[in-house]
Amino acid sequence: MKKNNKLAILIIVLLFFQAVYAQFPYTSGAFFTPERSVIYYNRDEFTVFPNAVLETYGCPFFNVNPTDLNVRDSNGSTFVTFSGGMRMGNLSDTSCILSERSNYATMRYIRNDSVPTNLQNTITITFPSPVKFSDVFVEGKSNQPIRVTLDGLHTLTYNLTTQQRYKQFNWHQFPGLLAAPTISTITVQSLSPNWNFEVSSVTRFRPPIGGGNGGGEPPPPPDTPVVFVPGIAGSQLRLNPGTANSEIRWIPQNRTNNPLDILGLSILALDSNGESVNNIDVPDVIRAEQIYGSSTPYEVYNRLIDNLVKNSAYTEYEFNDNPYLRTLSGCQTVQTIKPTLFVFAYDWRKSNTQNTVALKEYIDCVRLIYHDVNPDQKVNIVSHSMGGLLSRRYILDYPNSNNVKKLITVNSPFLGAPRGIHVMETGSFLNGAFDSENGEAEYKSFISARAMRGLANNFRGAHELLPSFNYFRLAPMNPFFIDGQPQNYAQTRDWLNLQHPVSLPAFTMASFHDYVNPGGNKQEDWRGDTTGVEYYHIYSKQRTNRSVGSVRKENYALCRIDEIDCIGLIQTTPYSIGTRYRPIPTEGDGTVALTSANRLGNGFDLNYRQNTMANPFRFVMKPNAAEKDSYADHNESLKNPRLLKQIVNILRNDNNNNVLEIDTSSNSLKQPSEVQFPSYFVTLTNIEQLRFGYNSPAPESIVNPSFVATSGLGENSEAIAIPIGEKSAWVAVPAYSGEIISFKNNGTPMEIEVVKGIDYDNATEQVRYSNLVLPANVLIELKVTPDGIENVRYDNDGDGFPETQINPTISVTGTSAKDITQPVLNFSFAQQSSQQLLTLTANDTESGVRQIRYSTDGQHFYPYTNPVLINPAQFQRVYAFAEDNNRNKTGISTINVPLSPTSAEVSISGRVLNQKNRGVSRATITIASTNGTFSKTVRSNPFGYFSISEIQSGNDYVISISHKNYSFNSQVLSIIEHIGDLVLVAK
Repeated sequence: MKKNNKLAILIIVLLFFQAVYAQFPYTSGAFFTPERSVIYYNRDEFTVFPNAVLETYGCPFFNVNPTDLNVRDSNGSTFVTFSGGMRMGNLSDTSCILSERSNYATMRYIRNDSVPTNLQNTITITFPSPVKFSDVFVEGKSNQPIRVTLDGLHTLTYNLTTQQRYKQFNWHQFPGLLAAPTISTITVQSLSPNWNFEVSSVTRFRPPIGGGNGGGEPPPPPDTPVVFVPGIAGSQLRLNPGTANSEIRWIPQNRTNNPLDILGLSILALDSNGESVNNIDVPDVIRAEQIYGSSTPYEVYNRLIDNLVKNSAYTEYEFNDNPYLRTLSGCQTVQTIKPTLFVFAYDWRKSNTQNTVALKEYIDCVRLIYHDVNPDQKVNIVSHSMGGLLSRRYILDYPNSNNVKKLITVNSPFLGAPRGIHVMETGSFLNGAFDSENGEAEYKSFISARAMRGLANNFRGAHELLPSFNYFRLAPMNPFFIDGQPQNYAQTRDWLNLQHPVSLPAFTMASFHDYVNPGGNKQEDWRGDTTGVEYYHIYSKQRTNRSVGSVRKENYALCRIDEIDCIGLIQTTPYSIGTRYRPIPTEGDGTVALTSANRLGNGFDLNYRQNTMANPFRFVMKPNAAEKDSYADHNESLKNPRLLKQIVNILRNDNNNNVLEIDTSSNSLKQPSEVQFPSYFVTLTNIEQLRFGYNSPAPESIVNPSFVATSGLGENSEAIAIPIGEKSAWVAVPAYSGEIISFKNNGTPMEIEVVKGIDYDNATEQVRYSNLVLPANVLIELKVTPDGIENVRYDNDGDGFPETQINPTISVTGTSAKDITQPVLNFSFAQQSSQQLLTLTANDTESGVRQIRYSTDGQHFYPYTNPVLINPAQFQRVYAFAEDNNRNKTGISTINVPLSPTSAEVSISGRVLNQKNRGVSRATITIASTNGTFSKTVRSNPFGYFSISEIQSGNDYVISISHKNYSFNSQVLSIIEHIGDLVLVAK
């Protein structure tokens, strides 16, 4: 065939896939079996398997409305037929290739007078051999009823709306269907006289029934079945299974009518015991899902699963979205082809220790299927992220009956991660999911940070991803800071439990990570492991430091330009600002810090070895010169062909064909890490409508314009963006790529900080806009490029394009650029007659203290130059903050003014009770001032009563209780006068 003819056919094939695409489980190579599949589509490439030929109609049907589109194999057999008068290409364009919209299959695209009139309002997909139906996507215009019919027997009608212009039709939504039906045709019809729709994706059909014709020999079948265990949030959650109103609620695909829960996420809640509030089951893992607000499927595990089928000839076990078929009692032992791939979907909200029971059932089902072949059959496990932790716990929980030969983990956070603290405190569960005023997620974002923050409070699976004791031991930096002070493991654990006193997430974390089974094998420390399992760990390492290695809890204040009117924690104004959780970047995959993935650091190596000084079973996935950092991302790396091939090689025992770098270093011999590429670390405070990659106004399709979100964070962007507090965000952008970041503000003070460097400790440049006040709702743009940081611009003339430059408050280089730490503010009082003399001091060892300001009303702040005399009868509290020369500003501290000596000493008394409201005898009650100047301890009497005297009023005190049989939460009290009825109840 001539070169030009080959090119023409290639263009036609590509254009066809832009018109309509389908996705199936598939095989490839020199042979073909039609019961497998025909077409595979993904965002990055169009591929036809194997040697499928599209009937040629010429350049994209511009002048032709074909009746049928057929996809054929190399022998001329039809794989699938699309019927119904199709057209491709923008009708006003002269070139199909330049068409601005060419990804529809059936559409009457109404935009000019040249619209053909003979297009049909129906498309029919026909399969020559019956298939098991799973779902189909339809997208169209608003207020258009759509009817989907399966084999002319099962019909479902749905009305597209302005908010929901697409719909994913699952088999379980059809009335009367209790399982995935076997079908030959699907008909999608618009019931509107003014129709405009497309079948944008026909996806996830089960393999057809019956045999096929071949050509060549297939790869040898695998000798050991594989169980795939996904990570957290990697499985679907289905509401009301088995009923007419059953629907997938994770990932959300539809909006609800509840303005307080626009995506219906509250149904995912667990109670305080970690059990579902609503009737929810787990139909399948997330492969490629259509999500609310996006016409592009959200890809998670489809390529990994398809790669196992394609490159290792695995056949997937058919459970038809029915969890019962993944149990021993519901196991389907007879299928057309003996399955070799078993996908394990599980309720990732719950503890991994609960899910090991379900995994045991499923593996026992695998062994039952293989009992006729090998009664002692073992399995290989391939796991991702938290799935690796779950799989390890399963092996430990069933030491004599786990029946695991190999465990392959990909990007597993073995020691937890500081990012888990972000999840608990900000709800930053997934990149690009930011907070909103009413809990609603942004257009093209499928969960809001506020919603996830509330849900994660009882999600024990998330709790088990908090940083463990070993993470604190091995990490190169302290994982958690409060107001600049590093917190050790015990302090962090206690703080998390005080933040969440009902669920106590740090106790759940510690119980999971500190586990040791009766045989002495540990959850985290695998040195001297005796389980007999072969372990292979694959972890990703990006060339830029964008993983959260530490979290700094910062209270901060924002002021107007005159620095008199300032706001902070004590305000409840329309711009109530106060706390943010700043990430400190380190090496990793963008989510999991390297320390947690490779378990090396500070003289410790917790990895398993087979009697060697070097561990040959760790593989590093790094982006090569032709790849972006996203190719080594925590989730995106699952689409990297090199990583997928390495998994296949391990399963095949192909030890001589490794495609990833083997990490053979132990901690004691580990060489310094290679030099990382610098990034721009952007911290944005009190901003709204965060966008990337364009400088135009927000699109009209935005659901709610008053929050931080990430519309526009597309495939070409390498930015990582996560929420760090109310209307605050942290963005990391590789310096070699650059990014345009745009946002808005409500007219109140905001702050923009940009630091360039490998990380903050190696920063080379810092730019900060402090106390920046612009008109409300103007478009603001920040551009970082490989050449440097451009001045911030804003849209002063209202034409939608930022044009007016703003000079930064500070711009520093060298050592000064490293200073992102707030000063430390201290205070003291000296009695002077009936008044108190207040002395304020501040320390800053980096750029130095610029100023201290104080206020008696909490809003109007004045420079502090000398001690201030305060009358306690007039002012009971004083407010103050400090700022350094890099404009790092502390939060507004609330200082209680001591009363005069005649009324300074007070007492408190009360009773200690157990859960049954009975007095607790000999409980130890300790009261200590928060400034460290007073502490006193007493014990309760036989009836639980106690009394503490000689307490100086006007201060804050921590009340803590200990007892050998009961545990209590500590309390913080501001004591002004006598307290005689304090009740302390055991947990």
